Amino acid sequence: MYAQPQLDQAAGRPIHVFMHHPPQPVGIRHNAKMCLFEPDSFLEILHKHGAVRDIFAGHVHLPGVGSAQGIPYSTSRGTCHHIVFDADNPEAEYVAFNPSYNVLLMDDRNTLNH
Repeated sequence: MYAQPQLDQAAGRPIHVFMHHPPQPVGIRHNAKMCLFEPDSFLEILHKHGAVRDIFAGHVHLPGVGSAQGIPYSTSRGTCHHIVFDADNPEAEYVAFNPSYNVLLMDDRNTLNH
């Protein structure tokens, strides 16, 4: 897995993970078919590092926050089309909306996601 060598280089230092797909299913049927192939293996690698502070992801075109096996994560709406939140619809309803992006404020102890 590609994450392991990068994490080894950051041994002992707190890190933030940025990825396209969220680390686990987000409760939206449409996105369920677009998940990581082995989310548990990926999260096991992150836990082995021991200092992963946050995971930031996109792809779902909706804002969300949660935790993946105890690691906080968030998703953002994105800079292009958005989808209407409908947890049970197997097809996404895309809508035009103002672009959105997140601003992260970080220091040695804190992370704030606007």
